[in-house]
Amino acid sequence: MNTAEMLTSYLSKLPNLIIALLVLLIGWGIANIIEKAVFKGLQKTKIDDKLFAEKKPSRYSSEKVVSKVIYFIALIIVFILFFNILHLTTVASPFVSMLSAITAAVPSVLKAGLILLLGWAAASLFSCLVKKAGMKLSENGWLRKWNMVSEEKDVSQSVMAVSRIIFYLVLLVFLPGVLSALQISGVSGPFTNMIQNVLSFLPKLFAASLIVLIGWLVARLVRDIITNFLAIIGTERLAARMGLAIESPPPL
Repeated sequence: MNTAEMLTSYLSKLPNLIIALLVLLIGWGIANIIEKAVFKGLQKTKIDDKLFAEKKPSRYSSEKVVSKVIYFIALIIVFILFFNILHLTTVASPFVSMLSAITAAVPSVLKAGLILLLGWAAASLFSCLVKKAGMKLSENGWLRKWNMVSEEKDVSQSVMAVSRIIFYLVLLVFLPGVLSALQISGVSGPFTNMIQNVLSFLPKLFAASLIVLIGWLVARLVRDIITNFLAIIGTERLAARMGLAIESPPPL
């Protein structure tokens, strides 16, 4: 092949090269636009504010992670188009395989996301119910009567702490379903067994708590009955006549 033929061959490929570079440049710009749009859209949902009320992650927030994942998926598509325009199918084939694996995982990811969304809704509901019940008990003064809080200012902190604990416990119940949907059997199997053991223990814990509560109520009832009975028959006056009355200490 002489110089003229080589030059002709290169010039014939120049339009494809220009088109490929344009596709690469435009595709990169579109990927950036999509990333920013997804990031701003997820920020409006305030997912991190709801999941991480105490300390919101700044560097690796859920909005940033999801938007970056979509950005790289868009770049993979752009690279596939770029190499195919240049007829470099050997170079494009790994990107095609990567994109095929990602698209195959989309149904599992959507299923896991739906389960996680249901878990978040249930956790938020139970957390809200616990918070309202705690505030209602606080307004009636039951928390202080039961010696669960010492001061009124501790009521809000205690109720919020309990509601957050309930929130994450309910999320943990849904977590095995999320892991199973993602087909992470190595993690979901042991975790599911642990959740089942915890759930099987809850009825026993509830029964023990109920027995303790009933025993405490019965003990208070018996104490009040005996105290009133002894006061009625005059045991204090009888003890005073016999010289057994306990004298109160003199004031300091």
